[in-house]
This record gives sequence, C-alpha cells and structure tokens, in this order.
Amino acid sequence: MASATQKSANELDHLLIQRLETGMGKVLGRLSAEKKRKILKSADTPELLYSILKLMPVSIEDAEKVEDAANAVRFRQRMLKAAGGALKAEDVRQLLGYKSVQAVYKAANNRRMLVVEDGGVKLFPKFQFAGGVLNPAIADVLGAAPNTSGWAILQFLVSGDEGLGKASPIALLRKGPAEAERVARFARALEA
Repeated sequence: MASATQKSANELDHLLIQRLETGMGKVLGRLSAEKKRKILKSADTPELLYSILKLMPVSIEDAEKVEDAANAVRFRQRMLKAAGGALKAEDVRQLLGYKSVQAVYKAANNRRMLVVEDGGVKLFPKFQFAGGVLNPAIADVLGAAPNTSGWAILQFLVSGDEGLGKASPIALLRKGPAEAERVARFARALEA
C-alpha cells in the first residue's frame, strides 16, 4: 500500500497528466495535419514539446520566451554531453559505494562533488568519476568558487579559460595535482 506521501504524489501526477491532456488537446486542435506530421518526427520528449510549442500560433513575446527556454535546454544538453553525460544520484551511490542517496546529496551540498539541477532532477556530470572513484580535484575546484552555481562551474570546466591554454579544464583535472591546482586557481575568477 502506498504511503500518504507517495499517494499524494501519485494524485498530483494524475492531476497534472489530466491538465496536460486537456491543454495538449486544445493545442493540437489548432494545428494543421502538416504541422502534426512535423511534430511526430521529433526524437525525444523535450524536442517533441519544443516542436509543438514552436508550431503553435502564439504572440511574438510568447514565441521569444519559448525560444529562450529551448536554447537554454539545448545549452545544458551540450554542456552535459561535453562532460561525458550525467548520472543520477542512485547511479552515483552505486558507483561510489555510498550507503544512501542522502550521502550523495550530502557530498554535493558539502561541495565535494559537482551537481547540477535540470528540471528538478539533480545530475552529476560523469567526467568527475573514473575507475569507480570521485576525482578529489573536484572538491578543490568547487572550494575555489563556493558561491558559484553548479551550471556555471560546469560551463567553466567544459569551455575552459584562455589562460589555461587549449586543454579543457576537465582534461587538466585528470592530469594530476599540479594541473588540478591550476584549474582551481582559474575557477576562483568565477567568484569575481
């Protein structure tokens, strides 16, 4: 039997699904068959939703908001791809042998591992794990920029800094303590 928390979450899911079905029915009713065929070519759920919103008749202001949101989603996806993908907390727990998912979140909250939040889901970029262990240099980078968001740090690690040369900070973190210290020094600039 479901607990009260689970039951209320299930009820909320059901209500949201009903609202989405009603709303999507109205939206799809406004689209031509040609536009619907274009939408069906979408590869995944975010692309499907973006296709629907993009083809739906809206005001210019609404269209700009949708485009901005879609660009942000694509940017985050590119960053995570450049970081080797991402793991969810349960995957990290298993990989590192933590006793609970809460221990994973505690490590992230204590800035010992990098976490980003995407649509309410906490994701842990894969580059920070190798051979079933967490690269200890991650804590140094996070400690160098204690008030900087996970996304901003990930962007720095993926995009780099001119002062670090052509090598990405992610690659430098794998080279050892001296290079990791260089990356941490440059990460301090994120706080400025």
